[in-house]
Amino acid sequence: MKKFINLRFPKHYSLKKRIVLLFAFGTLFPLLVTTVFAYETMSSLLTNKMNGSYRANLQQTMLSLEHTMVNLNHVSQQLTAPGSLGVKLNAYLLAESPYDRGRLYKEFNNEFNVVIFSNPGVGLTMYFVEEDGQYLFNNYGVKDTFDPHALPVLANHHKITNFGPHKSMQRYNDQFVLSTIRPVDIPDREDVYVYMESAMDLTKDILNAGGDQGISYLMLDSFGRVTYSEGEASGVYPLGTSFEEGQAGVFDGHHWFKETSEQGWSLVSFVPDGKYNQEKASWLLNMTYVVLFFILFSLLLAWLLWLMVYRPLRRFDAEIRSVSNKDLTPRPVMANVPEFDQLLQQMQQMKRQVLSLLQQVEHEEKQKAKLEVQKLMYQINPHFLMNTLDTIRWMAWLNGEKEIDRNVQSLIKLLSHNLGKRGELTTLTDELMSVTNYLKLQQIRYDVTFEVSDNLTLFELQQMVPRFILQPLAENALYHGVQNKGHITIHAMRKGNTISVTVVDKGQGISREKQEELLSSPATQGMGIGMQYVRRVLDHHYDGNARLVIESELGKGTTVTLFIPVERREEIS
Repeated sequence: MKKFINLRFPKHYSLKKRIVLLFAFGTLFPLLVTTVFAYETMSSLLTNKMNGSYRANLQQTMLSLEHTMVNLNHVSQQLTAPGSLGVKLNAYLLAESPYDRGRLYKEFNNEFNVVIFSNPGVGLTMYFVEEDGQYLFNNYGVKDTFDPHALPVLANHHKITNFGPHKSMQRYNDQFVLSTIRPVDIPDREDVYVYMESAMDLTKDILNAGGDQGISYLMLDSFGRVTYSEGEASGVYPLGTSFEEGQAGVFDGHHWFKETSEQGWSLVSFVPDGKYNQEKASWLLNMTYVVLFFILFSLLLAWLLWLMVYRPLRRFDAEIRSVSNKDLTPRPVMANVPEFDQLLQQMQQMKRQVLSLLQQVEHEEKQKAKLEVQKLMYQINPHFLMNTLDTIRWMAWLNGEKEIDRNVQSLIKLLSHNLGKRGELTTLTDELMSVTNYLKLQQIRYDVTFEVSDNLTLFELQQMVPRFILQPLAENALYHGVQNKGHITIHAMRKGNTISVTVVDKGQGISREKQEELLSSPATQGMGIGMQYVRRVLDHHYDGNARLVIESELGKGTTVTLFIPVERREEIS
């Protein structure tokens, strides 16, 4: 204990300083470890939460946009041939007399209005004759700058062209809308198209749904080019630029998430780092307050500890110094702490007996030293034990007791291997022989059979392994596997740069929960102690390059395998 303290503190450190340092370390170090662990855990949880939240918001926005486009495609299909409106439009365009054209215009316009008014998600709708730039049956005024070729194409499929968000072509309206254009399929008139926009309020609600969360959006065509950008995203990726590959990432102070539709166009949400990390920063601030509180609380406890312990100890020191100076005069000394006051009173009573007590202590120390010598004399010498067992073995052999001879020989080999002072490492051959001797001895008491074999070269058998790593596995197989009755198989072989040693029993098996507990949780009893010992020895000697694997099935048995790396020849030599 004295060496331990001297290793931790300089000799000139006072008791007060040591107490304060130990108390500070004992309080602040666990707090620091807990804080770091909590930060890593909460950071991971909050990151997953944020990613899931933004991904769900993006998917919901994507579904809304897809629903809007599908609705535009469905409604516009009702305005094309061979539907009734497409047929009537063809008849209207072919009519020559003013009467017929007026009658057909009225019939067509009535049915056209029914379709438009029954679909509130539809905005500006019209027929467009590309050859002469004429608009027909438009339900709102059209801007003079209307040109479908100038609109941002989002996707092309089945003669339908979907345009990404753009300013409405409705006169006096600059809100962003989605739109679609498709041919009417009138015979001999390939230049007649249906142009339809989404309702302005619907598109606004969709694209601004993430505004409260600081989200801005990009829309990409099927080639990955930006066709729409808003907010902070527009400054990072202008229209026409190509976007990155992947489904999520970080760029220029923003986190982005991408979803791709079945038609090939994509929607990207942009979140500023400040907004993304806002909840994490709030948690970190609260955690900082907690840490500061505990630090202040620790300082307060240290101060109280100094008042309650250090001051009374100084009075004890004064009393001890008086004894060392042969001042045995009793005097009233109080520390205002009941326990210390009682001790101080006893100190006054002990002063008169100091000299006799010192003599008594000296006498007891001499007696203690004698007892220590006697203890060493009566300790069992392993060499004497081996010689004695060897003598018993030869006596059994001379008397024809072959079974006793064989069992004592196995015990001698096992004890020689386990109690020998040849370091922590041994050869794989010696370790296999040791576990063989162990199982031979167990056969005296239990109805168990075993087989120990290998498929290794002499060089591989001479590999150095930690001592006493196979016996705990064999012991678990015996007591917890076959339960003292059955067959145990141990086999060693090489697989690439690894030597595997497998211990197999056909016993009751281990549940998956128990396997995970054996390989992770510290054990205090049962088969877990041996497993934990083997696992820790492997980690210590091989720095994580060796493995312990458990494979088991209830009712069928357990297989425990050690995977040990093959050392290079020069390392062996």
